[in-house]
Amino acid sequence: MVQEIAHRWERIDIWVDNAGIFDNTATVDISEELWDRVSDINYKSICPRPIETEMLKNTYQQLADINGVTLEEWCYSILKTIPVARFGKPADVAVLVEFLASEEAGFINGQAININGGLVFY
Repeated sequence: MVQEIAHRWERIDIWVDNAGIFDNTATVDISEELWDRVSDINYKSICPRPIETEMLKNTYQQLADINGVTLEEWCYSILKTIPVARFGKPADVAVLVEFLASEEAGFINGQAININGGLVFY
């Protein structure tokens, strides 16, 4: 993809790796291929979580079902761990991307920025 973009536009001004996947396979059952796929995508892309998307809703529904609780109960248990007490919205990520693409962020590059409401610090 990088070569295709560089060929078409001659340069890349901003590149955002904003991807993530979830697989509910138990650790003892996960194949090396699946482990590598999840790791490659989740550890090599921008760090937002948990953002209100269909993937998050579906993942949380699966986890709620496994744990014998409602989706609302599962979400509440997660919300209790997020210092800002809300899930992120796609717009939260968009604002960060907009800033990073601006002149004000012209000296910032090659960063993994946690956008997670304080859920993790590293």
